[in-house]
Amino acid sequence: MNDWTFRYRLVVGLSIFTVLLVMDVANHGWESKRPKEYAFLFGAAVFAMAYGVMHDYLTWSISHDYFVHGKGIPEASERFYPEVMKLGMMATWSVGLGGAAAMLVANNPDKFGRTLAYSLLLKLAAWPVAVSVITEAVLGTGAALFATPILQSTTGHVAANRTGFFTVWAMHIGAYAGFVLGLSISVIKTVRAKRRLP
Repeated sequence: MNDWTFRYRLVVGLSIFTVLLVMDVANHGWESKRPKEYAFLFGAAVFAMAYGVMHDYLTWSISHDYFVHGKGIPEASERFYPEVMKLGMMATWSVGLGGAAAMLVANNPDKFGRTLAYSLLLKLAAWPVAVSVITEAVLGTGAALFATPILQSTTGHVAANRTGFFTVWAMHIGAYAGFVLGLSISVIKTVRAKRRLP
């Protein structure tokens, strides 16, 4: 794994956010809503990276082969840090940022100027995480239970740790699918909660 563009994309993205923040505060003072929006976006990205590292450590402990052969990281056969850890961070920061941005769009002021408080928005942000964990657990458990008989019936044998590879693959699919479903629920709940405001 050698995505040399990652550091540059990260620096450029942070620079753009910083310039916009400075310009907005200069024009509107600290009462501007933008610092809170940026804090929400930044916090979501940092949380997503931390979650990605923990998630990939769990799945790496189940199957090193998934990261060696599935992700092309030969070093993963012997160690988690730093290659697999970097993969977890790189794969999730944009997911967290995009999810937070979708929630902010859903929370934009309506024609009556109503928006949800950030304390409530943070509670609604738990939906993507919770649904992702549940979906991942269900698919991962199903794969762990049925991978061996399925592989035996189709190939006649089960290679070493092939069940673990299949389980981790299912867990990753479940994590992303659950995130999308949970984010959809969160966005819908945000819009509905905003409509109930006086």
